[in-house]
Amino acid sequence: MVTDAVNRTRQLQLSPIHGIKPIHAEPRSIPIEQIEVDPTNPGGVSTSRRYERRAPSMLDSFDILGEVINPIVVCQKSVDEPNVYTHVDGFGRLSMLKARGVKDIRAWVYPPLTLEQRICFRQTLNAAQEPFDATSIIHDLRLLAEERHVDLTDRAAVKALVRDLPARVQARERDLLLLTRWHPDVVTRMGEEVTGEEEVIGLDQLRSLTHLLDAIKKTHPTVMEKAGGEAETSKTLAEAFYSRRFAEGMRSQEGIRKATIATKVLPADDPAVADFLGGTLKLTALIAAGIAAHQDSDESENVRDVIVSACQALTQAVIDVDAQALSDQENRALSRTFKVLESVLAG
Repeated sequence: MVTDAVNRTRQLQLSPIHGIKPIHAEPRSIPIEQIEVDPTNPGGVSTSRRYERRAPSMLDSFDILGEVINPIVVCQKSVDEPNVYTHVDGFGRLSMLKARGVKDIRAWVYPPLTLEQRICFRQTLNAAQEPFDATSIIHDLRLLAEERHVDLTDRAAVKALVRDLPARVQARERDLLLLTRWHPDVVTRMGEEVTGEEEVIGLDQLRSLTHLLDAIKKTHPTVMEKAGGEAETSKTLAEAFYSRRFAEGMRSQEGIRKATIATKVLPADDPAVADFLGGTLKLTALIAAGIAAHQDSDESENVRDVIVSACQALTQAVIDVDAQALSDQENRALSRTFKVLESVLAG
């Protein structure tokens, strides 16, 4: 009888990098100046904070040991240029040694690899280390989809896209599907968190904005149509985030949540929603319009709406949360909420 574990192993062994071997049996010392950084590699994405977190410890390790113990991974650029290399894994180590003025680095050297192979290779290696941040993984999956000519609006095709990649990467399937609803310009500007002068949207912010997008689509379809449809509306919401319109006297996440609640309770195709999207109405005015709409409704119905909306918002907020990544404050807040709910349901 074939078990699920055996099936999974067989599927993973269909990866385009299964059985790939380095050219030499041992790592080789190669000139850093002959290594080209792969522009598609999310390891070098400037909006990622991965290397900022790791840099001090990496530098200390290098200064103590006098060398980098773990070789980086490169592949030959082409058959015609065997002494020019494309970096596959180890961007942090490579950039650190460059900054220190080191001329050579130890590397596992592989034969020329296609972009598809480089994507699968680096994601497989990083799944076993500190992984790329979520948006960098998504970046790679979108590239892989292009290489494999996968339609990201096809759920079955997306499942097939990730099935020969590590479980940590497969877990991003849902996020990849979510991105298909957003304007390509928004997806391109995604990042792990804000750095430098330009603001970027991370997955947490995008999930929250998707709830707002859903509320507009369901309750204000004519407003969305006049705004250019779902894709253009998504771009408008992203621009509102970039310009900090959701941070009016509060954190952006809180502002998005309150805008979503207001959008849900306002009458269908309310002008306030259109004005907010058009940039002529501030967030606080939109929230106030939502509160007024609530107060005008039947009080008992209003209470029921609040309970349902609050429960839905809480479910949506925590459904994808990694429990291990919660802060102490978030753990305490969820524990208190759980105790209150237990008390209410117990009657």
